[in-house]
Amino acid sequence: MKPLKYYEFGFCTSESKLPDSTFYKNPSKDKLFSKMKNEFGSKEYIDNKLFFPNNNNNYTADQKIPNDNIKFYDFYLDKDAISPDDFMRSIEINQSFGFFVSSRCKELLSSFLLPSHKYYPLKVIHDETSYDFYFLLIAKNNVKINYKNSTFVERFDTSNEVPIFNYNDLLVLKEKSESAPALYKTADIKEKEIVFDKAPDIYPVVTRSNSFFYFSESLKNVLEKEKITGFEFYKASAPLFFSNQ
Repeated sequence: MKPLKYYEFGFCTSESKLPDSTFYKNPSKDKLFSKMKNEFGSKEYIDNKLFFPNNNNNYTADQKIPNDNIKFYDFYLDKDAISPDDFMRSIEINQSFGFFVSSRCKELLSSFLLPSHKYYPLKVIHDETSYDFYFLLIAKNNVKINYKNSTFVERFDTSNEVPIFNYNDLLVLKEKSESAPALYKTADIKEKEIVFDKAPDIYPVVTRSNSFFYFSESLKNVLEKEKITGFEFYKASAPLFFSNQ
């Protein structure tokens, strides 16, 4: 097997690098919000639509891409933001689902291998200017992992290996309650070694890791060369990644 080099992806606003900015004092601050920001109990709230998509057999949208379309409403830049970044997030959407990307970023990503995914168009508004953006939803169910040759362990006892043979082995069905329909949840399992039959350039973590996405070295290099904004990378020490080819 061939070792692969991946980098943990994190968000970093352009403003966070300016010492006199509000974002510098609070580097985890998000740039985006919507008029629905206080409506988290509404069925129209995007995060709820992604957690409970219609006709998706109890899978969340990041477990399996929904067949039914999800319409995204407009998002707005924070008053302290100078301009949009190419990668952005909002506290209104769980980071496991994906991220907001600019048209330029979408074009660059088109030449790389992504797992099952879908782009949802939307508008980002700043003052009187409207920008074309997309929410990139990335799902985990069809990542080309060789589960038999990969190594998984218990989340709270990493010395104990867990046999996993396919993606659904990582899920448990949470029964319907008065407040929510039945829903698949990720079991308390972590990955130790991931072996790809076909290595993606963006890897959506399939277990309960502390990270959400890893980017390949080739994609990292292109994003940095093209001066794409809104992110930072950390070299991944765990899990270990390998190609089966």
